[in-house]
Amino acid sequence: APPDAGRLVEAAATNLRQVDLRTERTARLSRFASPAASRRELLSGTELAALVGEVASDYAAHPMVHVSFRSEEELPDVLADRALLRDALSNFVLNAVEELERTGGSIEVTLRAVDAGGGERAVEAACDDDGPGVPEPDLPRLFDPTFSTKSRGSGMGLAAARRAVEEQGGRLLAERSARGGLRIGFLLPAARR
Repeated sequence: APPDAGRLVEAAATNLRQVDLRTERTARLSRFASPAASRRELLSGTELAALVGEVASDYAAHPMVHVSFRSEEELPDVLADRALLRDALSNFVLNAVEELERTGGSIEVTLRAVDAGGGERAVEAACDDDGPGVPEPDLPRLFDPTFSTKSRGSGMGLAAARRAVEEQGGRLLAERSARGGLRIGFLLPAARR
């Protein structure tokens, strides 16, 4: 049977978006050692959800990996650099996709409001996959620039994500997923009013 033309066009468009994303990612990684000043702006919870949903949709048409997005409706505003957040989350999703693309699997990208302690609120963005995961002893090293669990890649993507998140006052999270794989993401403090 001939291939479905619509599916071929959709797959080609996805491939082109992923090439563009990887080209942008490579350019940003090359500036890792001397990043420009962060351009933080007030992002509403709605804007943040749209940004995170856009990252998830960049990978949604992958033939071997199902990527979904779920967000709470009521999210606090955050003070953040939109491009750096996008890069950090893209690194998380791309790493999961690369791990799962040989065998297939699923990734759930989530966004939710959390209690950050001391009466403070935060927003948690996470990428949760059902792949093989990372051995517990390696979790603290995931964001080191010279560490990688993959046969290809340098580990610089997650190191760049670490820098981006920490420059914005955020915290990283990396833990075994209840789904069997890796749950990786970040917490950003809610903007003070």
